[in-house]
Amino acid sequence: MPPEKPDEPIIAIPTLSVTVVSSGNGGANVIDGNGNNSTIEMVAITAGDFKVKRDTGDGWEYSYTGYSGVNAFPKSSTGTASTTNPAYSAVPAGGTWTNWSRTNATNSGKKAFQSVIGYGSTGTALFK
Repeated sequence: MPPEKPDEPIIAIPTLSVTVVSSGNGGANVIDGNGNNSTIEMVAITAGDFKVKRDTGDGWEYSYTGYSGVNAFPKSSTGTASTTNPAYSAVPAGGTWTNWSRTNATNSGKKAFQSVIGYGSTGTALFK
């Protein structure tokens, strides 16, 4: 006599409900410096070696080498991406930067080190 067929499992798909509070994000293109809630904001990183340490609260200590990227999400066709790194200059919309470096930098009052928050319908990620 063959074994009886087992009952088919009943799979319950879970429901996820998330309630969040805005951190007051705005839109700013920042390669390295003073974004709304991060040191790097609304730019695409294509390469780099980053050493990042969160100190107390919303402060960051960081260094990087080989940092390259694209100002891929500008607020407008003329939106430049700023930097406070004294060795480099702002990058225009669609522009790139290559092989930047910085040591022993600090930034405070930032919820994350990098964010791709977006402006309007652009990016929507936050990296801590």
